[in-house]
Amino acid sequence: MEQKNRLKESREELQAVFDGIWDGISVIDRGFNIRRVNRGILEVFNKSGFSDIMGRKCYAEYFGEDKVCDGCPALSAIEKGKANHLTRVLRKGDKDTVFDIYAFPLTGRDGTV
Repeated sequence: MEQKNRLKESREELQAVFDGIWDGISVIDRGFNIRRVNRGILEVFNKSGFSDIMGRKCYAEYFGEDKVCDGCPALSAIEKGKANHLTRVLRKGDKDTVFDIYAFPLTGRDGTV
C-alpha cells in the first residue's frame, strides 16, 4: 500500500510541475488526439476546464482545421523521431497571436515513438 501512495504522490507532484509551467504544453498521440494538457493551454485557448479539450484533435482545437496542419511539427516528430519546430500566426478578429510550436517525440519502453 505504501508503494501505491508514493506513486500517487509522485504523479501529483509531476502534475503540479506540469501545470506550473506557464507556456502551454500538450501531449498528443499518433492520431493527433489531445491526451494531456497543462493549465497554460487552457489559458491560451480560453478553455474553462480540461474536459473542454481532452480527447479532441489538436488541429481542430488549436487552429480550427479539419485536418493535420501544413508543416505540423508533431507529424514530423512522430515520423522522424526527432524534435521539430514551427512558428504559426493565428488571427482572431483583429488580433494576431504568434505561436512557437515545439514538438518532441515521446518514446515507449520498446523505443517506438
